[in-house]
Amino acid sequence: MLTAILFVIIGAFSFGLLGTFVKLARQDGYDTANITFSQVATGFILILLLNLLARKKKAEDWKFTTGEKVKVALHGVCVGLINIFYFLSIWYGSAGTSIVLLTQSVWMGILLESILTRKFPSPRKIIAAVVILGGTVLATNLLLAGSSIGLAAIGFGLLAAVASTCSIYLSSRVVVNKSPLRRTLFLNMGCLLAVLIIWGPSLLQSFDAAVLWKWGLALALLGMVLPPLMYVKGMPVIGVGLSGIITSLQIPVGAIFACLVLRENINVYQWTGILLIIGAIVWLNIGLLRKTNTQ
Repeated sequence: MLTAILFVIIGAFSFGLLGTFVKLARQDGYDTANITFSQVATGFILILLLNLLARKKKAEDWKFTTGEKVKVALHGVCVGLINIFYFLSIWYGSAGTSIVLLTQSVWMGILLESILTRKFPSPRKIIAAVVILGGTVLATNLLLAGSSIGLAAIGFGLLAAVASTCSIYLSSRVVVNKSPLRRTLFLNMGCLLAVLIIWGPSLLQSFDAAVLWKWGLALALLGMVLPPLMYVKGMPVIGVGLSGIITSLQIPVGAIFACLVLRENINVYQWTGILLIIGAIVWLNIGLLRKTNTQ
């Protein structure tokens, strides 16, 4: 149990750090197309190597039908869109604000669940969604005169949250009984395909191969390798409730490193908003955690 919790913590910290490294790569002179491709391409190579070196305990777990490969690859397209929109949000805004916008997938997931099940959300979920929205208003400085956050940063951040909501939905429904490592390989294929389709023309004109060895490895480990592998290993063991609480750590991690490394100014209103969002996520999942413990 403790090992599984540690896995999820590592995944949350990794993704929380990602925004800071994206911003550093931008400050190094690379555009979003180069940064995104370097992350996804390097991540695909690393996962491919892990697949080649891994010991296959159950051969049937490693065999995917053509239909299963396509389904996982389409899920990977959602992951690719998360990266594209999230990185664009950071490009037009800040690392701390973008990670907050990405967490809007929590209330979007509640809305999607309500639509699919045709059931009205519980009072707990409605209250949590309202608190998250209120916390977001504070965390993004929308109420302060002279706020520097632009509509582009907000728009791309919310699009990343939509893609994340779709990805979370697919994660629990698409080929869940096969090898996580093999599944991650096909997922990364779809992710790479999405990046090439959207950024292909730009990469043909301005691709700088130096970005691969300067930033590719760090970005791939933090965004494409550690989070999915750690979550797949830890979440099924500790359950949805505790997983939701632990993954919320990516918000303060992203904000703290944005302050320490990027020197982004995060005021008391923003910290209050971040704490409200984390509190709402914890409160939303506490019922699931209690239910898991009683089973």
